[in-house]
Amino acid sequence: GGTDAPFTKVPMGLPGLECRLPLLYSAALLGKISLTRMVEVVSTNPAKLYGLYPRKGALAVGADADIVVCDPNISSTIGSRSLHDELDYT
Repeated sequence: GGTDAPFTKVPMGLPGLECRLPLLYSAALLGKISLTRMVEVVSTNPAKLYGLYPRKGALAVGADADIVVCDPNISSTIGSRSLHDELDYT
């Protein structure tokens, strides 16, 4: 346990982690946050926090990039059956 516990040993996953990006994207579509702010929250700021920026957390020449493409016309409902953790709540 404690701060030195390996991430792979977190029991049953982290509730809400899988929902973070879709919920933030939904908030951006509703005008509650900007898309720029969403990218800062999910990518740029964590990369800076862990000393990985600008190699991670930026779309730039020479940076590593995983790109997510979201379709604003697709709607879905979050529920415990569709999530990948082992919890029985969302």
